[in-house]
Amino acid sequence: MNANNKEIYAATSDSETWPALLKELPLKDQPKRLYMKGTMPPQDSLLVAIVGTRRPTSYGKSAAYEIAAYLTRLGIVTVSGMAVGIDTVVHKASVENGGKTIAVLGSGLNSDVIYPQINRPLAQKIVERGGCLISEYEPDTQAAKWTFPSRNRIIAGMSKAVVIIEARAKSGALITARLATEYAREVFALPGSIFHSTAEGPNRLIQAGAIPITSPDDIPTVLGIDIKKSKERDDKTLSPYERQIIRILEEPLTLDEIIKKCALPREIVLSSLSRLEIFGVVKSSSEGLYRKT
Repeated sequence: MNANNKEIYAATSDSETWPALLKELPLKDQPKRLYMKGTMPPQDSLLVAIVGTRRPTSYGKSAAYEIAAYLTRLGIVTVSGMAVGIDTVVHKASVENGGKTIAVLGSGLNSDVIYPQINRPLAQKIVERGGCLISEYEPDTQAAKWTFPSRNRIIAGMSKAVVIIEARAKSGALITARLATEYAREVFALPGSIFHSTAEGPNRLIQAGAIPITSPDDIPTVLGIDIKKSKERDDKTLSPYERQIIRILEEPLTLDEIIKKCALPREIVLSSLSRLEIFGVVKSSSEGLYRKT
């Protein structure tokens, strides 16, 4: 069935929509069939998974949004599990910044069983914006505890790299990180406070050899992407949110003043300001004021 079809269709390893990197997995880990809804990216697309806790801190949510939005603007396809928390932030960031994202579900793809229920509108938006929903389960399969750890191998296997934002010491995100290591994928982790339980997982991963994220640039740099060329191209195609912020910065403003004037969510404003600073369009001062350069 055509990959552009908005109905559910099945794919096997010889299908043109089959994620290329899944063929590298050990045979025991390769799914026999995948159900899809939406448009799979071309085989040569770069896929990066970003996953984390269902109960993130504001720091984790801001970092997840900024990283996902940044990678999206570089033309990278994000992959996550559409769970509440970090996964949801990742998918929303990609959609809101005009990019493609893939959600690998722990349920079937029928609209009445997609889990979590609160994210059913997001699932629809992912498909409408050119992304894709994936599941190895029959379309009418209800989510269960055992379906989520199983789907993590697909997230890790189809991606070139896996980014762990926040995760407790025992979590599904760390299962994904372990599988990524077994599959010889790059593993990145966001360092966090030693006083917060959601930082325990990433900090331990870094101790074990994961690459610490000190800037969104770290990911494309390690993956061999020419950041300078990407930024030059990206600077010419600022998002509507970034253009809106530039327009209101006729005078120096604080973050709260920008949020109020733009009437945008805090996470979007923070992500947009970070990108504008990277490009040298906006500069922040020690007094907490943002101004155009």
